Parts: sequence; structure tokens; C-alpha cells
Amino acid sequence: MTRTRRANMQMQTPQGRTRRMSAAKAYKFDPAFTLLELMVVVVILGIMAAVAAPKMKRGLGGSGLKIEARTVAGALRDARRRAMAKGLSHRLNYDLDAGRLWLTVEEDPAGAPGEYFDLVGAFSKSHTVARGLRLAKVVTSRGEAEEGEAFTETSPAGRIERSAVYVVDERSGRTYTVITMEAVGRVKVLEYAFEEDE
Repeated sequence: MTRTRRANMQMQTPQGRTRRMSAAKAYKFDPAFTLLELMVVVVILGIMAAVAAPKMKRGLGGSGLKIEARTVAGALRDARRRAMAKGLSHRLNYDLDAGRLWLTVEEDPAGAPGEYFDLVGAFSKSHTVARGLRLAKVVTSRGEAEEGEAFTETSPAGRIERSAVYVVDERSGRTYTVITMEAVGRVKVLEYAFEEDE
């Protein structure tokens, strides 16, 4: 008769005594992850990233356009605020070919009405739109401009000339419109191409 020997292990109890037990009883659950479990998690994360990436790319693509439209709106609000504070008419000028905008001021409305000068020093404001974006069109009470220069005028009384400035993302073709409401002096950013009959 042969006797099978089982491997015996020694284990220390919390009271400090040593106990002998078989290897089968000494086995405890190991909380670590197996390689297979880690690979399954990596695959799931990869699938989630593949599904989410196009949506994130679309969302981020419009963020530069939105920022540029808000910059134009901010410049119009700044021109209005300056006109009210200084008691002098201000203009936000647009160079549609260069994609640039800047503020000018009518320095002497009594002596030289209609003569506007660029702001200089710490108060000068000039901005060029980001690459891939362009100032496509400016519509004011004087007409529509798709090239060259145009402007929107603000008065010391807080009025902003009625206008619409179209900012276009050349890659996606999306358009944001910055519109002004003359009577109340408000500026609004629309996430689409504004049509006058709206």
C-alpha cells in the first residue's frame, strides 16, 4: 500500500502560532488582474475611443469657428462700450481679404466729422482670424461686402449700426453669423448663416 504525500505548508495565525495545513487549503484568492482581463479592458477602451473620436473631432472642429465669431461679437461690444464711455463714435473695421478687424475712433466730430483714426497704444485693438477661417461677408445698412474693407459704426448713445458679419470655416463650410440689433445695441452670435428675412 502506497501512501500519497501531500505537500504541507506552515501558516502563521493572527495570534502568532504556527499551523500546518495542506496546500489546497493554503490557497487564497489573489486580488491581482490576469493578463486576459487586462487585454479585455484594453480592447473595450479601444472600441469606445474609436466610436467617440469622430464625434469629438466634429465638436472640436466647430470650436475655433465659435471662438472667432465670439471674438467679432466681443469687438463690437467693446466698440459700443468705448463709444459710450468716450462720447465719440467708434467703428469696427473689417478687412475681408486679410481676415483682419480693428477699432477706429472719430476724434473730432465737430471739427472733422467722419474722420476716423486707428486706436493707438494700450487701447489699440487688432485681430486676425485663425487659419482655415475667414470673414466671408459683411452686410450693413450701406450694402454688402465680400471683399475689401467694411465697417460697423457705434454711436455715443449706445447704438450699433445694424449689421451681419459672416465667419466661415473653409474646411467644413460651416458658417456662424454675428448680428447687431440697432435699436437696443445688442450683439448676438448665431450658429448658422443668417438670412435677412428671419
